[in-house]
Order: sequence, then C-alpha cells, then structure tokens
Amino acid sequence: MKDQHTMTGRNTRSAAISEVRDVEFRVRKSVYRGSSAVAVVRAIERDAVSYPDRGGAIRKFLCWSLDSLGATVPQRDLDLSASLEDEDLALSYLFLLDEYGAGEVLAPRLESRS
Repeated sequence: MKDQHTMTGRNTRSAAISEVRDVEFRVRKSVYRGSSAVAVVRAIERDAVSYPDRGGAIRKFLCWSLDSLGATVPQRDLDLSASLEDEDLALSYLFLLDEYGAGEVLAPRLESRS
C-alpha cells in the first residue's frame, strides 16, 4: 500500500524531506530534473502556459495548480500548511501528484519503513 502524502505534512514519510537532493518528476511526456523539489516545481511552473504569475511566490503557484485537482483530491489533502518550508512543501506537492496519478516521482524513491 502506498503511503499517504498531504500538503500539510500529516502522514508524510519518516525521511527528512529537507535533506532530499536530485529530484526527478514526470508529467505526461515531460521529465523535470533539479537539485531540489523547489527547482522542479519552478520548472513545472515555467511550462504551465496558462499560469499568469510565473516567478512569484511558490505557494501561489501550488494553490493555482492544486485547484485543478480539487475534483479528484480530498480537500484536506490540498491545505498548504504555513508551517512547512518551501522545499518541504514542494516535495510534498510532487508526492501528492504522484499519489493521485497526476505525475510520477522518479527520484528520490523513498521506501516505507516497517
């Protein structure tokens, strides 16, 4: 069973998110690579043709992006916790997209601990 990943940090995996490096994420035919989750999310943001505020606050992009998932993702999973740093929030966002089939985290592959 896959782990639950939420934007609020509830139910996240036990690995220290802030220590993750070399992130890869696939959306449809595009693969995004970066030295951090924020770098990958910024690349996704640049490719989001209909997003009007490129380069602004990352939380603003995440809110905009998550609005499109509202019909398939429970509202409780869409909350952008103010207590999470941008890197933690960006990685949680990527895992949330993976969890709901809107993309695939290729790296890092965090294994569940039993």
